[in-house]
Amino acid sequence: MSDEEHKERRDEEKREMKKIKQKAEGKIKKEGKKLRNTESKKTKEKEEKQEKKIERKGLSREEKEELHKEDQIYRTIFIQNLSFETSEEELKEKMGEYGEVSYCKICMDKEKGISRGTGFVCFRKRGVAEKVIEEAYMFSGSKESDIEIDGRRLILQKAINKEQAQDRSNSKKKKKEGIKDNRNVSLAMVGQKTKEEYLQLGLTPSEAKMRLKAQMERNKKLKNVNFCVNKYRVCVRNIPKNTNKKMIMETFGKYCSKGKISDIKIIKGERGKAIGYCFLTFTSAEDAYQFVEKVNESLQFKEQRRVMVEFSIDDMVKLHKFKAEIERRKFNQEKKKFIEEHSVNNDGKRVKVTSLPKEVIKAEETKDMKKTKKKGINRKIGITKKFNAKKSILL
Repeated sequence: MSDEEHKERRDEEKREMKKIKQKAEGKIKKEGKKLRNTESKKTKEKEEKQEKKIERKGLSREEKEELHKEDQIYRTIFIQNLSFETSEEELKEKMGEYGEVSYCKICMDKEKGISRGTGFVCFRKRGVAEKVIEEAYMFSGSKESDIEIDGRRLILQKAINKEQAQDRSNSKKKKKEGIKDNRNVSLAMVGQKTKEEYLQLGLTPSEAKMRLKAQMERNKKLKNVNFCVNKYRVCVRNIPKNTNKKMIMETFGKYCSKGKISDIKIIKGERGKAIGYCFLTFTSAEDAYQFVEKVNESLQFKEQRRVMVEFSIDDMVKLHKFKAEIERRKFNQEKKKFIEEHSVNNDGKRVKVTSLPKEVIKAEETKDMKKTKKKGINRKIGITKKFNAKKSILL
């Protein structure tokens, strides 16, 4: 080999050595920075611990316990959707992959001795719990996290105090109470009883079965939005077939003061005979509620049949149609009266009056009639517009 080739090789070796030295120096610098950062962190942690110790020296036992509990809450995670077969050791092993675990507890049902499917995991260091929740929900677009145990995806939440938990439960209750029950569905449960309660009253098993079946039918009916409970009207069953309004007032008048029942309707069959039940309408909702609670399954007639009392369920669609028909009939009756009154002149001669004046019609028109009238007017306007458009094209 020539001298020039030797020089080139030496130069290449020197360059490689320089690169290696530079890399080594860069690594040393990085490691030095890391060590400095770790040392600074350790010193900060030590200073914080010392400050906490100094602060806690002047505190009482109760205050120290409260601080310890607060620190624990920041380090704990509440877990849901656990399998009933998972043990505390398995949960500790799984969560130990994300950080050091101080303790792990699964909530148990005291009566059955089975897991409730929920638990708590407390980490030793602060900030680990938050990181675990962030990482678990990084790529999951649902309540369930990416952490799995026994084929179940866990639901993770930050742990909260007992006071905070009570506040949440109270707020949920207030929200439920705030929701308006426009259909009075809660009143359907008034007077309902279990099979054991019916048997204790002295009813036979067949009678109890019939009552439970009727309750089931009522609850099914109320699932339909068109049905609602009438808080003023009460249905009374198992009354004698030969009863009349006077007998009903005599028997049921004891359980409410005078003037509280505004209407009594005895239901009759095809032949005009009473079937054995009636409807009572009260002036106030409170009186109707008290009547149902007092009289239901407590009153007996001579035939030893206990009276069934419950709030009546109304079909809103049928009621709306019925009210509309009544309004139309009233309007037609008033129209006839007006025609009869104005069909005679001052001279005593009869004059034909086929329609009412506009002022009277506007005063007596119902909402439904106004809607139908508007539809007709709009239709006429549309027809005239189309005709004019065609006319302009032809011209």
